[in-house]
Amino acid sequence: YFLISPLDAAQSELLARTTPTAWDVLIGFFGGLAGIVGVTRKEKSNVIPGVAIATALMPPLCTAGFGLATGHWSYFFGAFYLYTINFVFIALSAFLVVRAFNIAEKKYIDPEVAKRAQNYIFAVAIATILPSSYLAYQLVGKEVFKVQATAFVNEQLNFKNTNVAQIKIDPENRQIKVFLIGEHVSQAKLNDISLRLANAGLEDAKLKVYQNGEQEG
Repeated sequence: YFLISPLDAAQSELLARTTPTAWDVLIGFFGGLAGIVGVTRKEKSNVIPGVAIATALMPPLCTAGFGLATGHWSYFFGAFYLYTINFVFIALSAFLVVRAFNIAEKKYIDPEVAKRAQNYIFAVAIATILPSSYLAYQLVGKEVFKVQATAFVNEQLNFKNTNVAQIKIDPENRQIKVFLIGEHVSQAKLNDISLRLANAGLEDAKLKVYQNGEQEG
């Protein structure tokens, strides 16, 4: 589809599936719970498992297809990793429900083989969740930086005859760019404001201020 489609720009719905986090683990896990509960009901229905598939499995697969078609390999691997997270934890939640309710399951003649299979299941689950936990940690750090930076600008660059026209926050490079319009603010005052970054929890951040149409450097 993406090879023949004239639309090749990555929209927000696609980009949202390229950086999986620990929260996506929860989506897969609870989607799997809903699916296995639907299967084990007396009045069986494919609606609940279908919803789990539609919300957890199809979107990342479509995004992976977009990455393949357009040559964006970071999109492909990110989306395919999200797909892996979802199917692993859908399977894990189904496994736990089957064990909890003593539903008929595969029986192993050798108890050692059964124990080894169970260990493999949990090892795969742990190996799948570790990278997503790190990505979630990074995401939280970026969001905290954005909140702190916005609050700092609103508090420290609040002048009577000068207004903040735009704020650009770059969490990865720890940069805060502020565009002011109105009465010119002296460089000495701006330097003094930059020294207050540490007190706001922004020790390693860099504040750059552009005034009255000044171009970014």
